[in-house]
Amino acid sequence: MTGKKPTIPNPHDRFFRGIMQQQPVATEFFQAFLPESVQQHLVLDSIKATSSSFVEPELSEQINDLLFECRFTQNEESYQGFVYLLVEHQSRPEKLMPLRVFRYVLAALDRYAKQHPNTPLPPIYPMVFYQGERSPYPYTLDFLQLFDDPLALMKQALFQPVSLIDVNQLDTTQLQKFPWLQPATGLMQHIRDEDITSTIIDLLNQCIHLLNHPNGVDFLDYLLHYAVEAGNIIDVTEFYRMSEKVPEPVKEKVMTIADMLKKHGWEQGLAEGMEKGIEKGIEKGALATKRENAINMLALGSDIEFVCKVTGLPAEEVFRLAEEITSRH
Repeated sequence: MTGKKPTIPNPHDRFFRGIMQQQPVATEFFQAFLPESVQQHLVLDSIKATSSSFVEPELSEQINDLLFECRFTQNEESYQGFVYLLVEHQSRPEKLMPLRVFRYVLAALDRYAKQHPNTPLPPIYPMVFYQGERSPYPYTLDFLQLFDDPLALMKQALFQPVSLIDVNQLDTTQLQKFPWLQPATGLMQHIRDEDITSTIIDLLNQCIHLLNHPNGVDFLDYLLHYAVEAGNIIDVTEFYRMSEKVPEPVKEKVMTIADMLKKHGWEQGLAEGMEKGIEKGIEKGALATKRENAINMLALGSDIEFVCKVTGLPAEEVFRLAEEITSRH
């Protein structure tokens, strides 16, 4: 009676990984299979298998990978590089193999960048070793052919410099034909100014015509909240005075926020005075004023984080006030 053959997990991977960690085997493998254009620059005796792996654990039954560190030469100078070898044992070929390879190479580059933050990225040459049942390999290995992309946009995206919009370098006067984009980028350009008061008022006045659009009020509300939350308003009194000139219906919200800022600035002055000996009773009055201001702002639709910043109240207190307002309705 013949006994049942024991099952060995991942025998293909154990065998291939084991032999490829032997220097003579790895050297011959790359001599045999690397393209001549790559092989002629590879220093063969520099090849060294690393312990790195980028394949998800749940896929290790079907595929595995090996990362080899090596040296390449160019014009009598050598530099570090890697050869990434993805090994596929699964019986069913991976239709999106180029995407998988691309993902793992990016993972390897990301890890290298974190480990060597002050050095340039090394080249990583990827290869796939296939041992599946179906042969020849039935799917494309060209990454760009995976896309339904008649305009070749992915070729531009992958192999040309990244398209960068540096808001600080924009000439917003050239964006005048874009009535929504121009004020938004203009505000972002000035958000770190020492005092953003005049910028806020000017932009709001320029955008009044947008109120005729269904999104107009929300857009101006975003502008105002961003300006107050992220920008610097040095002279609250001046901001209050200038906000009186903003047309309705934006004026109501601007005035409310300006009023809150003005009162908050007054309360900060009281707090400093209290440190010098002003009686404790003022503190209770200031707290009541903060709560009143918070309630007014919440009723106008301001978000909790913004109310906290303007009034100085803790988030827990503002949450409680918001719940009270909700319960009344």
